[in-house]
Amino acid sequence: MSAGCCQQNEHSCVSCCGLFNLNVGENQERARRIRQSILMERTRGFAGVDLDEPEEILAFRSNQEHKEAGIERHDPETYVCPFLGYVSLEGRMGCMLHPRVTGRPRLQNHSFYGHSICQAYDCVNKDAPDAVAYSEVLTHFFPAHHEHYARLMADHAFYRLFAVKSDFWEVMADLLRESREQKDYNVSFNNNVQYARRALRFFLLLRLATNASAAMTSFEILMHSFQTPRTAIDLQQVFGVSLMHPVGYSERLTRCLLRFERLQTSVKLRHNLVASESGNPHAEQ
Repeated sequence: MSAGCCQQNEHSCVSCCGLFNLNVGENQERARRIRQSILMERTRGFAGVDLDEPEEILAFRSNQEHKEAGIERHDPETYVCPFLGYVSLEGRMGCMLHPRVTGRPRLQNHSFYGHSICQAYDCVNKDAPDAVAYSEVLTHFFPAHHEHYARLMADHAFYRLFAVKSDFWEVMADLLRESREQKDYNVSFNNNVQYARRALRFFLLLRLATNASAAMTSFEILMHSFQTPRTAIDLQQVFGVSLMHPVGYSERLTRCLLRFERLQTSVKLRHNLVASESGNPHAEQ
């Protein structure tokens, strides 16, 4: 995953900074407002720090850590960094010490992890080959919901659930991009696109409603999610539901992936047709 996935336009994945490790209640809307208040307090406080004075930076960190010490953590072992705040007028979250924000390459050494760890850390999704496509899909569905993007971008259990189908996120990103351009396709193809789009949105929202998603840190390693084929525990782990649930999540997921297979075949055929018409010798046979 490129830096563009950590900071995708006005969206940002800040799970590794510990924001969602703050246990501020199960009511998600109220929790979101509390997190926003914490970020705003940090941002305003940091605005008065003289970056030429290391003592001031360290004093800000110490004071903010003390203020937030009374907030329960979902995982006591995961650090919550007080240097996470708002780094744009549009409300983009990010590291207030980051070189792209301050223009100074080593200020992150005043943080708990330090410059080298913060810059080099790669979460599971960051290493994924189609992470950029995954991030594009998330910004398509949640253009104005920065926290939704942050939680899902670091959620490798959800990512892997669909990545069991080769090129799933790449193809979906292409289709969503083309749907915004209102390209004309046959009725059957359009119906499959719309079905896959609605089904994927359903599962995205379902994941966001779970307690695990609300406490995302990017450090979660769910070993079963690396297994193929999928097992019953995947749906139970990701969505917190049984396969016997009356809504039929398992059947709906299966139908979604089957529709995707049809889309994938259609997309390959279309790309080959375009390539052959343009004389591209690399068109798939």
